Amino acid sequence: MIIIIILIDKDMSIKSFDIFDTCLVRATVDTYNTFDLLAREVLGCDAPQPIKCDFAKERMDAERRAIRKKNGEVTLKEIYAECDFIGMTDLPNDKIMETELRTEKSVLVPVARMQKFIARLHDKGESVLFISDMYLPSDFLLHLLRCHGFWKEGDKLYVSCESGATKKSGRLFRLVKEENHIGPMKWHHYGDNFRSDFISALKKGIIPHRVKYRYLPCEKLLLDSDYNPLASATSQLAGLSRAVRLSQERDNRVDFAADLIAPLYAVYVNGILTDALDKGMTDLYFMTRDGYILYETAKTIQSCRPEFDAIRLHMLYISRSSIYLPAMRECSREQLSYLLSSSTLRGRHSSVTDTLSQILPPHVLDEIKTINKNKDIDPLDNSDAVEVIKRYYTEQRALIRQYFTQLGMTDPTTRGAVIDVNGSRRTQKHINDLLADFGAAPLSSYYLVAGGDRLPVRETGPYTSLYMRDRCRGPLKNLKRLTPAFEQYYSACPFGRTISYARDNSGIIPVYDNATPDTWLEESATINTSVTKTYAEYFFRLKLDMHQRELYLKVTEMTARFADRPARRYLKVLKNLLLTDGTAKPRYMIFLMTPFNIIRKRCTWTQGSVFYTFGSFLGRIFN
Repeated sequence: MIIIIILIDKDMSIKSFDIFDTCLVRATVDTYNTFDLLAREVLGCDAPQPIKCDFAKERMDAERRAIRKKNGEVTLKEIYAECDFIGMTDLPNDKIMETELRTEKSVLVPVARMQKFIARLHDKGESVLFISDMYLPSDFLLHLLRCHGFWKEGDKLYVSCESGATKKSGRLFRLVKEENHIGPMKWHHYGDNFRSDFISALKKGIIPHRVKYRYLPCEKLLLDSDYNPLASATSQLAGLSRAVRLSQERDNRVDFAADLIAPLYAVYVNGILTDALDKGMTDLYFMTRDGYILYETAKTIQSCRPEFDAIRLHMLYISRSSIYLPAMRECSREQLSYLLSSSTLRGRHSSVTDTLSQILPPHVLDEIKTINKNKDIDPLDNSDAVEVIKRYYTEQRALIRQYFTQLGMTDPTTRGAVIDVNGSRRTQKHINDLLADFGAAPLSSYYLVAGGDRLPVRETGPYTSLYMRDRCRGPLKNLKRLTPAFEQYYSACPFGRTISYARDNSGIIPVYDNATPDTWLEESATINTSVTKTYAEYFFRLKLDMHQRELYLKVTEMTARFADRPARRYLKVLKNLLLTDGTAKPRYMIFLMTPFNIIRKRCTWTQGSVFYTFGSFLGRIFN
């Protein structure tokens, strides 16, 4: 353990902070997991699991032998003097020790709230002492403190293995107190260990403050359901979610993203990249807006796994508004009538003009309204209005061809796929229809959830989906209720919907709608993306990608559990979510089930509303 002591003026109080599990947390659940990771680094990921387990055990046993031999605090060098890895590796102990230091550094995550607290003290001109109950060398600890912004020139560092005293015994507190002339009741100490940081500090006249970073419901579920006695990948997911959320500012949305969004999307995107590489794909196209967070996650994963550099990643700015009309092979009145009669577009719209607003930008729609002044006449019965649509169709079809060429989609050497969160696969069909017209090869697709109304393979081409909406039965039956949240919250995007294309000096660019931005949702999109990218980075540092199949099942179980029995802590985020798809009346994802709300409001996820209103215990009864 490490303590930070803040030396203020002698007449003012002194504050000290434990570092490990107070200022820095491991992305692994415990030290044993760190040694498992060390074993993989030294022996290789393909080494037999029992040998890797024996390696970790030997490192732990060597530490115990060194402590018994010295009967006191030991250094890392003294621990490695006791290590015997013969038969496991030919690598010398000093090289393994260096690898342990690198591994330790790679799994440590700073706690944001402690960074800010200590930075405020530094800004006031206060110096800091660091004291550690730790076998790690002082130069390494100093390096960590500097890397994570805890160190300021003028601070001092004490290490138990070098000073021969510990917090646990109270002698380290006494040594610091005497050396720095600290008076009684002028010292506040913050730490997580009940015995070392609380009881021992209290006995020495120090005012202790217990710091405890608890596991949240989804993290507890992962810890309680880890039945793999060798790999413990599931429990490491819990440690990773906890570490990532602590690395961000306090916010319910951060908790939601770290526990529910990031694990699902990191595993899902890694699976896409792995499958695409195995199939020899050259390009992946992430469809906006839902694909934005998946694209950012894929870029992070690609930076962690060089073999994925063979795949080019693209944002494909597209929506039904921008592609449904240009995808028609001809723009006739009959074809327009057929398109506008589609339930995907028409929804609850009562007029053709309203339905046209789904595929035409405002300036074109205004021109049609000006021409067709009689609102009782169908715009498609007005030849001048149809000509306006045809002119726009011709323009956009030419631009979308150039856009596809700009992205390499029409290149004969391209083997690619489009990626989306949820879909009926109609957009994929329109993309492939256009590519066929342009003489290019079709694209396959990946979906998180394939809708129950999805088009068949014979019409749209091959696809892969993690979940099929119509096959979510048994424990997964409620998973389909989360589909709107997958689209509009999990995959929230910080920019608008693409409605058309235009040209500028850089080439073809998307044109967004002019809808009033939802500030809360844009902030949520930024949080979700930041958390998921951080999660993906540490996901690969912990080599969790080795357990892809196991983790697929685990994140599915966790997501299904949330859909079936959601914790109120996470539901607080979704109560702000108003669902819109442009074709129906907006509805809430969940709401507080008061008589007024039940009568006046519509919600998509009744089960979520029940648990949000009545809590877990009563929620199960009412449900």
